[in-house]
Amino acid sequence: MNRPIRSNKIESVINSLSTKKSQGLDHFTAKFYQTCKEVIQIILKLSQNIGEKEILSNLLYESRSTLIPKANKDTRKKTTGQCPW
Repeated sequence: MNRPIRSNKIESVINSLSTKKSQGLDHFTAKFYQTCKEVIQIILKLSQNIGEKEILSNLLYESRSTLIPKANKDTRKKTTGQCPW
């Protein structure tokens, strides 16, 4: 975090979120953030606090993936093979 974060930057990121994506680790959808603009000030204060203390929560280092089966596929079959990456 080289520069201070500004509320208009947070707002532009929130407005650019896709509403067709699933919820994040916080279990809030993009639509929630876009509707509840008060959350911008909370995120701003949190970001400033993280910057001042130079400490990141361990949650920021986590990720989760959810497999979504394709329609008309038998999900009971296990496939063996190499991961493409």
